[in-house]
Amino acid sequence: MKEEKVISKSPGTATEDNIIEFPITNDIVFNLVMQDPEISRQLLERIFPDKKIGEIRLINDEDEDIKPVTDKSRLFDMTTQFVVENGISAKGIRLDVFMIDDNEWYDVEMQCGNDMDLPKRSRYYHSAVDVAMLHKGEEYSRLKPSYVIFICTFDLFGKDMPVYRFEMICKDKTDLKLGDETCTIFLNTICTRKTVPEGLSKLFRYISNMECCDDDLFISELHERVRELNTAERRKVLHTLEDKINERYRAGFSEGKDAGFSEGEEEKAKETALAMISEGLEVDLISRVTGLSREEIEILK
Repeated sequence: MKEEKVISKSPGTATEDNIIEFPITNDIVFNLVMQDPEISRQLLERIFPDKKIGEIRLINDEDEDIKPVTDKSRLFDMTTQFVVENGISAKGIRLDVFMIDDNEWYDVEMQCGNDMDLPKRSRYYHSAVDVAMLHKGEEYSRLKPSYVIFICTFDLFGKDMPVYRFEMICKDKTDLKLGDETCTIFLNTICTRKTVPEGLSKLFRYISNMECCDDDLFISELHERVRELNTAERRKVLHTLEDKINERYRAGFSEGKDAGFSEGEEEKAKETALAMISEGLEVDLISRVTGLSREEIEILK
């Protein structure tokens, strides 16, 4: 077994490209790594060991003509930083990793802060995506089974269980399910129980301690993707992105773009957008960070 811990940047570091400053728990890194369809597929199979997850392909919100294909391979369409808007007065949501096929949809979130509102947030995520997916005039039977999954680096419920799975049941007859086909899952990566399934245990140890197992191809591939994003040059880009995201939140950009940019601010936004484009980041994420419109970003490409 090979173990690699997060290394703090310090003067005199022998090789700058060996530093893992941005681990998988970093929001930007998680979204970038999950753009690899095979990584996302294997992650789902770790969470659902009894399910066979078929092919996953990466799409963007311009691919409106792409439809999932129903066959034995279970083809999933996937996007990262998927934004759902429910109208002018409704609160929009941004999903970390969203996967859908003809049968069901999955939202996977990396959660590092101990947010006690997560159960209510999961409720909103289920309903918001359902509203977005069900077209006007369609029957409710068209709603797909849905899974909202939080990978938590803390124990939200304090029961030291590796997986907390919630479905709607009758309180007066617990073996009677409502049948709304919604499921919310909280993974507890710091679970200390020895009964944690082996696949999840290795995933939990990597997320918590960056512990790599040579005999686990998925964890090795996951770590390699993280290493690729932690070269000296790419860390500079990630620092810039984090700074910009924090600036925008502090300035209230989470509720929308201000009336306009000054000339200097616009140039800085374009410089940031160009750096993000060169890293292959999605237009929606670039727009959210820089405040530029999709059209302005497309012109820069």
